[in-house]
Amino acid sequence: VDLADCSKKCTNDLVKALGESKVAGKSAKANASARGRKSGGLAANTVWSKFRNQLGDLMKNIGETRTRYIRCIKPNTQKKPKVMEHLSTVDQLRCAGVVAAVTISRSAFPNRLEHEEVLNRFSALLRGFKPEAIDNGEGGLTYQPEVSRLLIDLLPTPTNDDGSLGKAPFVAGKTRTYFRAGSLEHLENERVKAFGMYATIIQAQIRGYQSRSVYSKRRLSSIKLQAKFRSHAARCRYNKIRMACITVQCWVRRIEAQARMKTMKENHCATMIQTHWRMSVATAALKRSREASIKIQAQIRGAIQRPIYRMELAEAIEEAKLENQLKSLQRKLEEAEAKRIDAEKKAAQAAAEGAKEKEVIVYRDRPQEAAPAAPEPAKAVEAEAPPPQPGQLTEQQQILMDESVQAPWSERSASSRL
Repeated sequence: VDLADCSKKCTNDLVKALGESKVAGKSAKANASARGRKSGGLAANTVWSKFRNQLGDLMKNIGETRTRYIRCIKPNTQKKPKVMEHLSTVDQLRCAGVVAAVTISRSAFPNRLEHEEVLNRFSALLRGFKPEAIDNGEGGLTYQPEVSRLLIDLLPTPTNDDGSLGKAPFVAGKTRTYFRAGSLEHLENERVKAFGMYATIIQAQIRGYQSRSVYSKRRLSSIKLQAKFRSHAARCRYNKIRMACITVQCWVRRIEAQARMKTMKENHCATMIQTHWRMSVATAALKRSREASIKIQAQIRGAIQRPIYRMELAEAIEEAKLENQLKSLQRKLEEAEAKRIDAEKKAAQAAAEGAKEKEVIVYRDRPQEAAPAAPEPAKAVEAEAPPPQPGQLTEQQQILMDESVQAPWSERSASSRL
């Protein structure tokens, strides 16, 4: 609570905002708890509920501090809030021995800090000091030797008038360091001075960096400006010299081009004369060569095509013979087929007439005993072949076709042998 009040009274805006936020958070939690109690349908606050809330707030504040001794004191006998009776309060503290304990602690070692806090706050006062934790032999780590080494350099033991050493300004315990009166204030002053010196060095570095940055920017700007001006002046001089050089080069190139043009015209005329003469000579030679090549090609092509023509003529003659033979064979086949059909028709007619002659007439008016019928002569039944299907050749036609196909091939092989 004291720290929150101090932070609200602080002139630093950041610390003040943090203190106000903490207080606002606590008040919001209290209001929320009160609203919760009201919404829950509980009864009004009683003396016991008020005492319980106050005790909870007190324990919460005590838990936020590093107290090692707790003593409850009644601020007044009327049991009113925000009322303090100093005499009764001091009597309670005196009777509890708190005043005597504070007096004794102030007489010897009024200030005490833990080892980690001592190292965190004052290790920056000794240049090149790097604390390291040491095993205490009980499975833990301790900073007692490092704290002693640091404070011996920062707080030397004073000497008496007779030259003997006085009391040590500090004592390092297992977990804490105890300081005599004035020792901690001296370290805090030295810490403030060191931080001020470091802040001055940092500010000097930052200001130097800013000054160098400004100087470098201005220097670069001036260099760029000078470069622009010099480049402009040099460009103007270069353009003047370039125009003069271009003018001189144009005159020189014009004279050289005129001379080359004259030479080229003369060479062109001579080349045209030579070209026409050579063209006439080459044209005559080409005509002669073309006529000779045409004659040679005609002779060679005739020599190549004559044997081919003879072979094709022989093949055409053979094909004509084959076609004639096929036509004759087809005609023979058609005649044989017609003969076969006529023979079949005649055989069918003869069979029909024989069946009519063998019919028996039976008269029913005169019933007589039927004489035993004479046995009919056995007819030789010839097994006729099934008629050919449409598009299918008979056996005789197939034999004729095979003979007609084999004959031309035998004639061809004989001619090829010849």
